[in-house]
Amino acid sequence: MRSFFKKSLSRQIILGVSLIHALLMTIFVGDFIIGRNIDLEDSFNKSSFEFAELIAKGSIHWVLSSDFIGIEEIIENANLEDTSFVEIIDAQGKVLGHTNRDLVGKFISDQESLTLLKKESKPFIQSQDKEGTLFVSPIKKGDQIIGWVRMKRENDILISRSNDLIRTGLLFTFMAIILGGFLSWFLVRGVTEDLLTIAKATTELKEGNNQKRVHLDREDELATLATNFNGLLDHLSEDQTEIQETKTKLALALEGSGLGVWDWDLTTNKVTYDKNWAKILGYEIDEIEMDIKTWESRVHPEDLPSYYEDINNYLEGKIDHYDNTHRLKHKDGSWIYTSGKGRFSAWDESGKPTRFTGTIL
Repeated sequence: MRSFFKKSLSRQIILGVSLIHALLMTIFVGDFIIGRNIDLEDSFNKSSFEFAELIAKGSIHWVLSSDFIGIEEIIENANLEDTSFVEIIDAQGKVLGHTNRDLVGKFISDQESLTLLKKESKPFIQSQDKEGTLFVSPIKKGDQIIGWVRMKRENDILISRSNDLIRTGLLFTFMAIILGGFLSWFLVRGVTEDLLTIAKATTELKEGNNQKRVHLDREDELATLATNFNGLLDHLSEDQTEIQETKTKLALALEGSGLGVWDWDLTTNKVTYDKNWAKILGYEIDEIEMDIKTWESRVHPEDLPSYYEDINNYLEGKIDHYDNTHRLKHKDGSWIYTSGKGRFSAWDESGKPTRFTGTIL
């Protein structure tokens, strides 16, 4: 997977933009959902308290008169959505009305409820769990608490709305990520295509074609890069033309002077001779091998010691250039005197010579 993205700049950019977009959208949607859930819960609690207070106000007369029939009618009309039960109790904890009629006339027995009812004088939430929320509102006659309304609402509607919000948020997040990825692909496509155009031009340059030019229909940094690249190619083409002209002039000068050129690669021990070098010894260029033995095997035996000595002295740095006169065997079997001269022409990164170039005459 990593190599799949590393091989394409556009994939990397699209992935990066999509991930950042996903992170930002997740934070935004998450914050939105949390805020909306708080609003939903507040709205749920507010409507529940308002309904409980409405029941409390409507049951004042019936509680004072202990009219079970009137209280039962109020309970029956308490049809708020997702209500598990509604009960009306007097100040002593006696159940005057309940959704479950079997509990009417009984007293609430749990100590927690009794303590809270004696302590609180305004609407409050007595308990809240996965089964629902228990809302409590006092029944007042003036400033005197004469009873309580307790109403338990299931949390299903709250949970359902919250889940709807989460699903909608996830859907919007997914759609935003897809849209962001598509937009980033659309924006990146032009950049990567133009970069690929420049890359192809550099490949052709590497293969020897310096006539290729890059033309981009844009006015940004890539256009500047393309212009600079084309300028570099123009200079390179001019330099190569000058080099070629110089080589031609040098070849003509060498040919006219009768000098034979040799180039010794010290890393491979390969020696390249030009046609003048071969011509001096009576050969065509394709008749000689391109190695040091072609030269050494033709040196007169009496001249070999000084030949090797001068070469080794130069290679070891004892003299500043190679200069030796020795006899070489001609193709017709005769011996001819030649003067060999040369110097190092290339070095590696450590400064060690890698090429040894010179002439014979």
